[in-house]
Amino acid sequence: MQADVPDVALPHIPPEAGNMVTDFLDTIPKAKEKVKPIDTFLETMSKQKAAQCRQEEVEQRKYAAKVKAFQGRLGKSASAPELAFTGVRTPPRPNPAVSLNVADEERWLPPKIAAEDVKVGMELQGVRGKYGLNGVFINIGAPRDAFLHTSEWRDGFPEEQPFVLNERIPVRVLHIDDEGRIFLTCRTGPLERPPMFKIPAIQDSDIEAFDALSESDSIEAEVVRIALYGVFVKVQVPGSQMVQALLHKNEMTQELKDTVSLGMKVQVRLLKKDDWKQKKVIGVACAE
Repeated sequence: MQADVPDVALPHIPPEAGNMVTDFLDTIPKAKEKVKPIDTFLETMSKQKAAQCRQEEVEQRKYAAKVKAFQGRLGKSASAPELAFTGVRTPPRPNPAVSLNVADEERWLPPKIAAEDVKVGMELQGVRGKYGLNGVFINIGAPRDAFLHTSEWRDGFPEEQPFVLNERIPVRVLHIDDEGRIFLTCRTGPLERPPMFKIPAIQDSDIEAFDALSESDSIEAEVVRIALYGVFVKVQVPGSQMVQALLHKNEMTQELKDTVSLGMKVQVRLLKKDDWKQKKVIGVACAE
């Protein structure tokens, strides 16, 4: 026996409501068409960002390879000017005497000079530029900045960075290489310099020859390079080849600091510190 189902009156739906639903359904494809450009834009941006990241990764790898190659060259023999023009290290700057925000009209700049007019021995004035490895670049008015190596900063030993911003620096042209790079000096006296010493790799036989010496034995050496932390000398003892040794500034006499120059002969003694034989690093001090 079936239960009686009461009659229920259905609500009246006006024709306008059906038209509204139909219109809404008709707008969906149109809305999708409007969204497509946004999706395309976002997809394009994602691809561009990914390409940019890949490019940055490639550049980082190239830079790392250049640094590794440079470090390899640094471990071999290379002249100080070559290192200066390829280096990227920037030492800490001292407190400048003039603010970096000096107005342009208050800055002094050297008069312009053509590269072909720059000659060895010329006396010029310049201003300090950026630091390079083992020195500083100087604007002398030429199209390309000249380089002032640490060993040429002053007579004697360069214990500190003597140049301040916006200050005129009197210099002389020391050398112009085949590539047109200009090297300067602030030293007085002749412009002749000894040839660059080609640093050989220290062998076990060299260590054995130096180890046979006493720390009180006096050895004649010749200054081949000057840095802010000391000077490098070439030295040879019986049974060894001519090698490079470090004479740290703390092991230098004041007299040597006042007069040291490239090619200068000095008397030194061997320092047998720590694991110098294992590291194959020869250190010396001024002989008493």
